[in-house]
Amino acid sequence: MLGAVALAFAIARTIDPAIDRAWPDLVLFRFPHLDDPVARAIDLSFGLALTAVAEELVFRKLALNLFVDRLGSAGTLWFSSVLFGLIHWSSGLGPIVGGALIGAVFMLLLRKTNSVIPAIGAHYLVNLAIVY
Repeated sequence: MLGAVALAFAIARTIDPAIDRAWPDLVLFRFPHLDDPVARAIDLSFGLALTAVAEELVFRKLALNLFVDRLGSAGTLWFSSVLFGLIHWSSGLGPIVGGALIGAVFMLLLRKTNSVIPAIGAHYLVNLAIVY
């Protein structure tokens, strides 16, 4: 799991910003920094945890269960990864590309462990590292 976290974090810290620097006009939205310590603590705990759980259940577990018979393992990996990247469209092209790559890493983690729990944990840790 820690390898997946490290790889996903590296993607988020290198590919996303590089693409966004090249095409800054494609960035439509950035989450604001929360200065209130209580709001920040709630966001960093519950907000990021709920996001990780929901996105991993939909884009990894549910996608695997729904599409593996139709698309095969590799097709499901790429289909769910592209969809995962596309939900980050408002943050720009960098997060779309980075999100798709990170989605592939998390799907591989789910496939390797046969459990969505490590992918949820990895997703939470990457989001925490990016936001914090």
